[in-house]
Amino acid sequence: MPADLRQDWPAALRDAGFDPTARTAWLAEGLLMYLPAEAQDRLFTQVGAVSVAGSRIAAETAPVHGEERRAEMRARFKKVADVLGIEQTIDVQELVYHDQDRASVADWLTDHGWRARSQRAPDEMRRVGRWVEGVPMADDPTAFAEFVTAERL
Repeated sequence: MPADLRQDWPAALRDAGFDPTARTAWLAEGLLMYLPAEAQDRLFTQVGAVSVAGSRIAAETAPVHGEERRAEMRARFKKVADVLGIEQTIDVQELVYHDQDRASVADWLTDHGWRARSQRAPDEMRRVGRWVEGVPMADDPTAFAEFVTAERL
């Protein structure tokens, strides 16, 4: 069901038959970096308001970087696109919000009634065999995204 996160999407879900009394699984993958910090907090507040105990959420989140690191990431995205044979026409870094006051997703969820854990994306990508061969990535813990999973308490 399409929904605009700037609108009352929980009401739209309920109108479409969503049952807020049932355990739910939520996924925020490839989304958070495109939201300002306050919109990220609002999204998780709204998710929490319609999530009963036992509901789960998974999110991909990227740390805020300085311009030098963003330039490295541009080069990495270009290399991935080249290796995969994809024509890259958009500079993803121009679409990302670089809010210094963005809350850590795992910390925010923990502080708001979830049991959260995080794992560095490169570690998980290697574990499940989804690493793009031929595209090196430093083992710097701030180099890439992290995956956060949480269960509503």
